[in-house]
Amino acid sequence: MKVLVDTNILIDAFTNRQPFAEDAAKLMRIISDGKAEGYISVHSLTDLYYILRKQLSDKKRREIISLLLQIFKIAEADNDIMGKAVSCEVTTDLEDCIQYVCAESIFADYIISRDKAGFSSGNIRCLDAGEFAVLFRGG
Repeated sequence: MKVLVDTNILIDAFTNRQPFAEDAAKLMRIISDGKAEGYISVHSLTDLYYILRKQLSDKKRREIISLLLQIFKIAEADNDIMGKAVSCEVTTDLEDCIQYVCAESIFADYIISRDKAGFSSGNIRCLDAGEFAVLFRGG
């Protein structure tokens, strides 16, 4: 099972954002244990690095990025992907379109995000981390 994990889930995990952090951690364990194939987009890494700048040192943020690179594969966003994202009509939010087109490019079964409305008109089902953990346990 392939999943593309949205930036907000990573933020939940690394900022201990309540009440979402526990579900984000469960999702990351499922992926790190090899029970699901997890992808993130490269811009999720740069966004997370920037968002954590007031809370963590450069060294700690780089350690987090290194950890994520061990757990997740990168869904690349080349010229073709970006061109498709610009003309994407799944949402009016370009970042969500980039995530969606990246998910399409890896043939993701799910997008994992708390911004489910941002992906509601697409063909790839969007779940939050808690819903994925429940589905995974049941599947």
